[in-house]
Amino acid sequence: MIMLTAIPTYFNTTWTDYTIRDNDLYTTEIDINNVYASDSLILIALNLNAYTGYNNTGYGVKSTLDRGITEQESYDIWIQLFQSTQRTLKKQLISLGTSKTPAGVTSISQSVYDGLMLYYWVTGTILTVTASEGIYDTKEAILSKNWSKLASMIMRSTVYKQHCIRAATVLRLADYSTSKSRTWLRTNGIYKMRANNQIGLLNNDELRQARFAYYAETLDFLPLTPDSMKRDIAKRYNETTSSQTFIANGTVTTFTLSKPVSMDPVEKLQVKVNIDIIQHLFDYTVNGNILTITKELIAGDIISASIKI
Repeated sequence: MIMLTAIPTYFNTTWTDYTIRDNDLYTTEIDINNVYASDSLILIALNLNAYTGYNNTGYGVKSTLDRGITEQESYDIWIQLFQSTQRTLKKQLISLGTSKTPAGVTSISQSVYDGLMLYYWVTGTILTVTASEGIYDTKEAILSKNWSKLASMIMRSTVYKQHCIRAATVLRLADYSTSKSRTWLRTNGIYKMRANNQIGLLNNDELRQARFAYYAETLDFLPLTPDSMKRDIAKRYNETTSSQTFIANGTVTTFTLSKPVSMDPVEKLQVKVNIDIIQHLFDYTVNGNILTITKELIAGDIISASIKI
C-alpha cells in the first residue's frame, strides 16, 4: 500500500460541523510528564473486553491463575498492562523529535492524549493508520499538533474501525460518550457464568474455573454444583483470604496492609475492632495498602483486617 502524509479532501472529516463536548479538555495543554489517561478513557478501554471468570483471560489479558479469576483480580492484571502500555506511549511521543521539533511532544491536552492512548491500545501504533486508500504517516500531524488532520486519518482506519472512530471522537471532540461501569461488567460476567453453565456451554476445565470464580464473587455455589465439590470450593476460596491483626496503642490510627485493597465495585476488605465489624468510610478509610481507622480507638483494641480476592 502507498504511504500518505495528506488526507484527500473527500476523505477529510469536517470537525467544525460537530460540537466539542468539553473545550477545556481539548484545548488546555498539560506537560507530557503530568498527563495520564482519564478515568473515562480507562473505562472505555476496559469495555473493549468482557469480564470472564473461567477462561484464564479475565478482561482479555492472559492470566496465570488456573483456578478461576475474580473481577478484581482480572482488573488488577488488566490495569497493570494498560499502565505499562501508557508509559510506552509517552516515551514514543517524547522521542518523535525531528530537526524542527527536537524535543518531540512536550505538552498535550487531555482529550488528545486520551484519544491517542485509545488508538495505541487498540492498534499498537500511533505512527501509522491503515486505510483503504493507503497507509497514513501520522508523525507530522502529531508534531505539528494538527489534531483535526490526525483525527480524520484515524477515522479512515480499517483496523478495528469502530474503536478507531471512537478514538478519533475522543481526541478531536472530547466526546467520551458512555461506557458500562465495572459494576455492570462484573454483574454481567457472573450472569454469563451461570447462564453458560445451565445450558452446558462450558467444558470441564472452564466449568471447574467457573465454579470457583462464581463462588468467590457471590459466596454462593454455581447451580448444579455437586455437593461433593462444594466443601473443596469453599476451602480453596477461604485459603485465598489474607488476614492481619493490629493492636491499637492509643495514638496510632494508620496501619499497613499486606497488599493494596480495592473497595469498588465490591468491598474487598472487612475490618473489625475487637469483635465488631466497622463500616467503610464511616469508621475507616483505605488508600492502597494504608488503612486509616477514624473510629475512636483505645489502647489494647484489636483491629482485624481480612482481604478478599
